Amino acid sequence: MSAERAPLVVVGGGGHAKVVLSVLARLGTFAILGYLDPKDRGPILGHPWLGDDSSARQLSNDHGRLAVVLGIGKTDGRSDRLTFLERFSRIGAVFPVVIAPTAFVAEDVVVGEGTVVCDGAIVQAGTRIGRAAIVNTGARVDHDCVLHDDVHIGPGAVLSGGVQVGDGSLVGVGACCRQNVKIGSNCTIGAGAAVTSDCKDGALYIGVPARLASA
Repeated sequence: MSAERAPLVVVGGGGHAKVVLSVLARLGTFAILGYLDPKDRGPILGHPWLGDDSSARQLSNDHGRLAVVLGIGKTDGRSDRLTFLERFSRIGAVFPVVIAPTAFVAEDVVVGEGTVVCDGAIVQAGTRIGRAAIVNTGARVDHDCVLHDDVHIGPGAVLSGGVQVGDGSLVGVGACCRQNVKIGSNCTIGAGAAVTSDCKDGALYIGVPARLASA
């Protein structure tokens, strides 16, 4: 007899939550209870709204220790996903690493709790990824990169070998980074930008080559 699947909830009800729920359904590893969001958005891919974040404690009481997956996207270089991770940790939730069936993650890659690797993403050998990160659809992270906590590598973005991305930073859709560049913390790399040199903390970089945006 197979082991009973652990109960799981997704935090968030927007577009990224839909992507995450699709991945989880195909993996079949958990018993998906539904999603938590301030607003009832109706069923998402057949999964019901369970209330807002405050409902998590009662769900944990009803179902035992919950697995929680963050379905909250990240559209700028401000850190917030870790706040949710810490909040739900206080009720004893666990945060599994979620890797889509069509993603490739090399066998020696280290991935922190609560991180999601989406469909078609590639993460090559020697890379380390922190907690609550997103490697989004079709992104490519080459060898020996370091992605710190709450990083979002956007759809189709490409990181060459040895790139470092600081806490809370976003590498936007289709952006690319030359090998060994360092992107600071809470930094935003705009869509389609080409990063050829280091980027400082808390700044926005756009263009080809990427340059610091005017205030």
